[in-house]
Amino acid sequence: MEGALNDEPGIYVMFEESCEDVVDQAKEFGWDLEELGSENKLVINSLSPEDLRGVIDKIKSLSAGIGAKRLVIDSLSTVMVYVAIPMEGGLIKVEDLVENRFDIFPSIIGDSITRRTVHSLIQQIKDINLTSILISELPKESSYLSRDTVSEFACDGVIFFIISISFSLLCCVIYLGIQWKV
Repeated sequence: MEGALNDEPGIYVMFEESCEDVVDQAKEFGWDLEELGSENKLVINSLSPEDLRGVIDKIKSLSAGIGAKRLVIDSLSTVMVYVAIPMEGGLIKVEDLVENRFDIFPSIIGDSITRRTVHSLIQQIKDINLTSILISELPKESSYLSRDTVSEFACDGVIFFIISISFSLLCCVIYLGIQWKV
């Protein structure tokens, strides 16, 4: 929001929500995303995570269209669910292997496929030259900072949020060479 309000147009890409849902949720905070969109300060786009090449191409196109400076991708966790695994006879999607998609990292996908996909995606995003935030979920009691166990090493920084409803605690700790804040 701050970027869009300060002449730094941005792109918000999500894979599991509709644009209408995001616009409605933003209204609860008093943000008029439709107005920012009409002024070419913000583009909100719901894309399919199944085609990473298409996602990157769309981000490049949107970026060129509004002169974007910022990008949010929500979420990297969803992208990793749709990674296709090369198998004899073609590609198989991870989502086709199990019903409960979010309990499979990284064992079924395999470390090398996860690493290759995450590094490739992050590098392609860096090549577009946008200040970017990639949202990722974290399983409870994980010793990693992302569900895929790799992205925290491929990116330039990690912002780690803990929200505890019972104690109304919001804690923000920033890792990887960036100053700590609590």
